[in-house]
Amino acid sequence: MKIDTEELKAAWKVVDQVDQPAGLPSSQFVRLEAKGTALTMSLTGLCVGQATCPVTELTQDWTWHVDRRVLGAFISTAKAKAVQVDVTKDALLWRAGRQKITAAGIDAVAGYAEWDSAKKGHQKLSLTDETKKELALLAKYAPQTAAADHLSAVVLSKGWGALASDSFAIAAVLDKTETRSLKLPALLCQLLAGADASEVLVDAEGAGIKYPCGYLYQPLPSNAISGYPLKKIADVVAAQLPVKALVKVKAKALADALATLKGYVFGSDADAQVAVAPHKSAGFASLTLDVAQGSAQTAVAAESPGDYKLRWQLARLVPWVEHVAALDPEQVVACGEKDGCCSFSARAKTVHRLLVVAETA
Repeated sequence: MKIDTEELKAAWKVVDQVDQPAGLPSSQFVRLEAKGTALTMSLTGLCVGQATCPVTELTQDWTWHVDRRVLGAFISTAKAKAVQVDVTKDALLWRAGRQKITAAGIDAVAGYAEWDSAKKGHQKLSLTDETKKELALLAKYAPQTAAADHLSAVVLSKGWGALASDSFAIAAVLDKTETRSLKLPALLCQLLAGADASEVLVDAEGAGIKYPCGYLYQPLPSNAISGYPLKKIADVVAAQLPVKALVKVKAKALADALATLKGYVFGSDADAQVAVAPHKSAGFASLTLDVAQGSAQTAVAAESPGDYKLRWQLARLVPWVEHVAALDPEQVVACGEKDGCCSFSARAKTVHRLLVVAETA
């Protein structure tokens, strides 16, 4: 059979967004189903991806499983206008000009899921570029582990805004004009930042993006559907709102200072903490990071009403500050401390962005 290369690449772009959890063959082998006038590609990890492209000259229906890495490399480098695919007794042969690959037959792989994107009852969540970036940022603060799957969602609440939490940190966008109450799967939200999509279809079980040639969908964990602790998280946010600012820094300047210190973190930065205190020069804050043989220090222009000593969790603070700085480099980030938490606040005209991080996280 023959496939137009550009249509094949468009279909692959959809399914290649699916994650690859370790030990899950349905995310590592693409299920290919040739039938009639179409080829359907499927992958299933935490997300479910499926896409279809038209074919010609198909002489028999077949199903094959191909290593995702091999097929992806072939498709991404194919330059011929059309791809020829032939199935023999023992192998599947792909050819694009002088390039070709063969895939031997393997036992059928189980575990592929599907999504009915045409099902009635979906709510449509319109997406702007800013909305996609906002949701992707919030998703970084939602865990994606089985041990904390009750928190694996980004939550929109009518009249309140949006939030996500991993129990040690809460990221929130407070917006009284929010009109929806929805739960969005965390990984899907992360993928939105780079997705070519203008809306998400949401129901009680999950959410998905519908493309002209297919879809990407992620179901919500059952614990997130029934046991998300929205009230407890909202109560923590409410308690942090009146916290007095101890230090104020412009977002771009703070992002640059944190990036400087992050360059001294080798390996995981999960436990790296930055000590923050007034600098010996008035009008500046001193940021210090412990390193193997001593410390690394930088300073940033800051406003403060008095003395303070803070400890910031580098890994949790950096994504939030970078996001705020990208929206408005001159945005003032105010930091205060209460109940063993550092709260970071950035107030814009219509929304209030807040990050609350437990100091012992």
